[in-house]
Amino acid sequence: MDLLMTFACTDSPNRLTTTVPAFVTRDKPKLRIIFAPLDYPSPQNSIAVEALFSHLKIPDEFAAERICSVTHSFGWHHEADADHVLWLHTLCKNITLVQGSDGGPSIQDPRHSKPSQESDGTWLRSGVFLRWRQPAVGDDDSGEVDMIIFGPTVPLQKNFECLIHRPQWRQAIEDPFSLLVVVLDDLHRQVDEARAKLHEALRFAENRVLDNAGPGATGASFNFVAMYNIAKHVIHVKESSNAAFLAASKLAEAHRILMLEPKHRSVEKTSEGVQALIQHKLTLLESCKLQAQSLDSRAQNMTNLVRHSHRVLYSLSANVLVGFQHGEPTRQPDDEGRQPVDESHSDRDDVLSTRSYYRGAYLCRSVTAIGLTT
Repeated sequence: MDLLMTFACTDSPNRLTTTVPAFVTRDKPKLRIIFAPLDYPSPQNSIAVEALFSHLKIPDEFAAERICSVTHSFGWHHEADADHVLWLHTLCKNITLVQGSDGGPSIQDPRHSKPSQESDGTWLRSGVFLRWRQPAVGDDDSGEVDMIIFGPTVPLQKNFECLIHRPQWRQAIEDPFSLLVVVLDDLHRQVDEARAKLHEALRFAENRVLDNAGPGATGASFNFVAMYNIAKHVIHVKESSNAAFLAASKLAEAHRILMLEPKHRSVEKTSEGVQALIQHKLTLLESCKLQAQSLDSRAQNMTNLVRHSHRVLYSLSANVLVGFQHGEPTRQPDDEGRQPVDESHSDRDDVLSTRSYYRGAYLCRSVTAIGLTT
């Protein structure tokens, strides 16, 4: 939390890197966008976080949400000094895809160098706080906007840097929600990239399962740990897509209430355009939500196929084992010690019996290899 990246816009954009003590003493421009490290408290940054929160008048609810690691949150209210405040937190599953030892796509935790059997425990977290004052009627220069983003991604920083060098940055004074459209665009990118990478890993796992569950397959190549981790990632990506869609829905609702009411008719044209952009981002996030549901169904189908294959193997192995334990009754020798002769038994029966024995033994070894015998 020692360094902050700020974009200050008054007459012309200005970018600078500063510290928290220097930031709180600078003059306030019309539009200020601040990039700060993640707002998670630690012994190293507690003093800087407290100073920054105090200077920007960030509510306690914002800090409590980060400590609770919420999947998503959204809040806003109107303060007594005519300022509006709005904030949101997002949490998106991160998927890192590498090339596996078998040449196919594999999920790998970037914190570890060794193969992790499709495990990846990393997440993308960010927080946004927005404070603005509407321009007075007939005085467009009276508006002020402050936005701070905690834990911004590199693509989000680049998008804002491109934005402030265009004349459109002045629209953010009329309708600050135009800045949040950029945030929603990056949120959609995060969710969609995680979904696309997980789709590649799931498709490869599905093909492996189909190859090992077909006719004549023993199922000994099923990697249960990898399948479990992929199914867990599907749950988390589904959760992330649902949370992103809900956050965008709350944002659209707040924009209608705050910016499209009659008292804001002076910026009606700008706000209607911003609302259209928010609705478009909503449709993109809804698409990710539907695709995540499809991934969930496919993962369940894969699990059901493996379960069914194991039931078949277990049933066959049980029948073979019962045949070994309960064979034909042993015939007793006659008084002269000679074994009785079964006229119905032929050499061909001996050959078939031998083949059945070896097939059964092979099946038992296969089932033992996948842990189904007790």
